[in-house]
Amino acid sequence: MPDSCAYQISDRSGAPYGPDVTELGAIVARNVRVERARRGWRQEDLAEALGWTRGMVAHLESGRRAMAVDHLPQLCKALDLSLAELFRDAEAEDLSSMKFEARTTEPS
Repeated sequence: MPDSCAYQISDRSGAPYGPDVTELGAIVARNVRVERARRGWRQEDLAEALGWTRGMVAHLESGRRAMAVDHLPQLCKALDLSLAELFRDAEAEDLSSMKFEARTTEPS
């Protein structure tokens, strides 16, 4: 990854989902950091909940680790967050690049 700490969400092969997800990945990384800190967890605590190493969590939170989409449910479960909460503050355009649809109105 470049030194700019660009962060991308990728598929299992490591291929990024598109150019617009770099910012989305940074948002997810920040939300993971914020939620971990809000809970008073150390990186080691989150790593244990995920079955990862502390280094993997550090890389995720700093943007040095490209996150696979199939890790999203695991993160949501470990942090007791919905996918929407994990993507909090993401723009609808960012989500659409991953084939997610952002709701702009409440469901009926």
